[in-house]
Amino acid sequence: MTTNTIATAHPQNSISCEPCRQKKCKCDRLLPICTQCATTPSSQSKCIYPESGKRSSARVHHPY
Repeated sequence: MTTNTIATAHPQNSISCEPCRQKKCKCDRLLPICTQCATTPSSQSKCIYPESGKRSSARVHHPY
């Protein structure tokens, strides 16, 4: 049995930048600044990516 694998050109960061996560928009994860932040002047200086595997905001559990 053979398996087919798809090779990517470059590894991608799996976590979006902070402004894209807050706006819940698609982040293309370009460095040093993603396209969404490049087109939004207020986000240009805030286009930062969290450390690998760590998210900056904790999830809050709301019991209903």
